[in-house]
Amino acid sequence: MFEPLDSPVSKMSLGEALDVFYGSGRVAGIALFGTTASGMNEASDYDILVVVDADPVPIRSGVTWIADRLADLVFASTPEIETFLNRSGTIQLTDDWRGRQIAWLTAGDIVRDRDGLMSRVQQHLRQSPQRFDVPSRERYARWDHANYNLAQSTRYAKSSDHLYQEAFELRMTYQLADAMVDYFRVRGLD
Repeated sequence: MFEPLDSPVSKMSLGEALDVFYGSGRVAGIALFGTTASGMNEASDYDILVVVDADPVPIRSGVTWIADRLADLVFASTPEIETFLNRSGTIQLTDDWRGRQIAWLTAGDIVRDRDGLMSRVQQHLRQSPQRFDVPSRERYARWDHANYNLAQSTRYAKSSDHLYQEAFELRMTYQLADAMVDYFRVRGLD
């Protein structure tokens, strides 16, 4: 097992680290999502959505250690979050960045909210009917992705070269998960 790299927040509690982020003056709000919001276990990491005033956001994601746990940080801008208030009718959830932001805000636990924007957005999203939608462009991309992986893996598996055989083994470590996601997206399922 490797030791986590030292960072200013690596030994802090989650609450202390969130205070450091929020205290920077550039953070408008913070929400916890995933198992961080729904119930942690010993293997959980921290999933944290940080809403910043900068537009565009200078960074979309980052990784750090908090309280000796891996922490995934994802960033959105205040204007991006504000656009969710303007949505009316059925909200179509997609597998793109905006769809993920909607899912994180809908199910997340808002822990810092400077002017109440995140709470207003969350309330609006929770009251709006939602439907999972996979655009035809994404369906085609997933179908193409699955076929590409199948063709490459077949080629590797048929090779007598041991390097290609090892590459095939490595491809199998992620391809099964990819195939599952591709199946649901191509079929338009959540």
